[in-house]
Amino acid sequence: QFILKILKIPLSFLGMSDKVANIILIGLTLGISFGGGFLIEEAKKKEISKKDVFLSLSFLGLCHSIIEDTILILLLGSHISGILFFRFIYTVIVILIMKLILEVRFSDIFLNKIIK
Repeated sequence: QFILKILKIPLSFLGMSDKVANIILIGLTLGISFGGGFLIEEAKKKEISKKDVFLSLSFLGLCHSIIEDTILILLLGSHISGILFFRFIYTVIVILIMKLILEVRFSDIFLNKIIK
């Protein structure tokens, strides 16, 4: 619960509601298959908005399994700053750009074409 409370603030900054905090946490720690499966299940129930589905799936696609991948690449001799921090900063920048694009007037048309 503590980690979920910490995640709610950055997720709201990135344009996602706190309903996707569980999905993001699962996707970051266990991988994209678990997070994506959980996201599909919640999207079918229509409990989260299309914008949340799109942004959280994009976030997971860019930053999935960040803990496992970082440990694996560190074992190969790479430096942590290039793997963990750059990847996370890159993901945040891309998601912020996507959030700005979705805030334009035609975002509903765009989301309806992508997510049915």
